[in-house]
Amino acid sequence: VPECLDGLERPLTQEDFTSYKQTCEDTLITILPRLKEKVTQKSCNEIINITRIGKDNKLSIVHLLILCGEHSALNYWSSNTTVEITTQIIEHLVYLFHKNSLEELILDNNFLFKKALFILRPKLLTTSWKCNPAAVLCYYWLLMKVKAPFLNDYLSDILPTALIITDDFEVSNRIKGLRCINHIVNNVTKADLELCGQNDVILEALRPILYHHEIDILEPLLICIVSLMRKMNQPLYCNDLKRNRYDEVVGIILNNLDLEEKNNVKVIYLSYLPDVVSILHMRTLRHSRKLLDMLARELNIETDDNIKVLLLQVLDTTVKFCWPRIDLEKQFRPVILSLLKLLHDWSSPKDVKKSLSTNLEARVRSTFQLLMNLCHEQLEVIG
Repeated sequence: VPECLDGLERPLTQEDFTSYKQTCEDTLITILPRLKEKVTQKSCNEIINITRIGKDNKLSIVHLLILCGEHSALNYWSSNTTVEITTQIIEHLVYLFHKNSLEELILDNNFLFKKALFILRPKLLTTSWKCNPAAVLCYYWLLMKVKAPFLNDYLSDILPTALIITDDFEVSNRIKGLRCINHIVNNVTKADLELCGQNDVILEALRPILYHHEIDILEPLLICIVSLMRKMNQPLYCNDLKRNRYDEVVGIILNNLDLEEKNNVKVIYLSYLPDVVSILHMRTLRHSRKLLDMLARELNIETDDNIKVLLLQVLDTTVKFCWPRIDLEKQFRPVILSLLKLLHDWSSPKDVKKSLSTNLEARVRSTFQLLMNLCHEQLEVIG
């Protein structure tokens, strides 16, 4: 797909690629029969080893993979025809080299993936990537095909592009960049992320996005943060309570949730808070006052039962990890009173509208039972 310099000044549109689309369709229609012919000539028992073919042929396969990656999904420069043909091309390539999947074909020889990244790299720089959206799609498509343990060797080649894409004003690009970062974090080792401080670079790139309010970005962002925290906080020792770079991120998340008024946004934050608390383990104590105060206030607000269930899940997780070190009298009293108020209000016959849903009632009773099991004596003192 050709470069479009207008991408530096404005978001690109379908009109920018009108002349290219027909040319591409004609070219792909020519390529497919030739590839089919190669497959037909290959005998059933013949296995073509990709490592033994010539460098020029390998390079042709790389360019073919890049073309397929550029047309791996419908976009301004692609059509149903090009997507369908490139899908068939991939199937024929996999069969030609006697592989079970494209992933296996790519990983069978590191030349293919490394050379593809090398060819794409000039199109994915800070100054050029906005003019080459098809290269971004191809990068994303190829990246998702390579997983652990093979991705470690390419960390320095793939991470810069993911960070560049994430730092964009277009929501679709940010989401794509966050998914790339999450894939990278989940498929490289902690040691490799720490080697050149790549984990810190990723965290610094993610932190400013927490101050944005686009709801479409929030979930992929939290998924990414949780993945990074889980990767970098292993192995975990309960006596390791030193402040680290993630405490600031957790503080921002709690502040955002505390100030949030939209229920759909609250649901997203609350859905990932149990994961954050479980990763922090005893280090949640550093945030326990703010967290428990927020839970107590939210439980007293008349809102959707699903939100209250999520609040109780966060509370359960916090109690499991922090109860030995939390002052129940000072910090848990507001939460316990909020729970008692919930049961009292819902059991009151005066207001039919406050009837307690089965799921929420079970969750409230479960939380009380957890508190009784873990800190029975302290609860009696509060009572």
